[in-house]
Amino acid sequence: MYQSFIVIIWFLQLYYQFGICIIILSIISVSATVWETRKQSRSLRNAVRTESVATVLRNGKETQVSSEELVPGDALVLSQSPFVLFCDAVLVSGNCVVNESMLTGESTPITKLPISEDSSAAFDCQTNKRSILSCGTEVLLCRSTDTNGVRAIVYRTGFSTSKGELVRSILFPKPVGLKLYSDLLKCMVIFFLL
Repeated sequence: MYQSFIVIIWFLQLYYQFGICIIILSIISVSATVWETRKQSRSLRNAVRTESVATVLRNGKETQVSSEELVPGDALVLSQSPFVLFCDAVLVSGNCVVNESMLTGESTPITKLPISEDSSAAFDCQTNKRSILSCGTEVLLCRSTDTNGVRAIVYRTGFSTSKGELVRSILFPKPVGLKLYSDLLKCMVIFFLL
């Protein structure tokens, strides 16, 4: 916007070369910004996209499904090898040691315990924080405490997960009101009056 008023002023004062230079530099600058933004957006989308195979209990049988096919309520059977979790889940049996540094910055692995079997209490994310396995965290170790193995119930997928909320805040940040913008409008009005 500012450049367009400057170009008009240069053309009105018959300085065509300066006006043309400003137009060319503005086009190059805008093109470079758009190209860089698209490149970063693609890079972020590729880094976020994770697809793997999950073992779930459906109709009483263990079934292999794509992580993109998981829905809230699916019962996950967690493997013994390290892996990155692809959904938010509530641990219902066994223990897990997880690395949450991708989400929280915490460098120390955390032990997750199964949710208590008190069925009278309503599920709450804050009170059951020690039982929640968050999307994007690395599960380093799974330990079974009974014959059922290590199991978790999916409760959030996609952009509803902890990782999804983080990515959404990066892709679609809240607008920031800048005093610079209002000062620029005042400056343009003054230039226009001159």
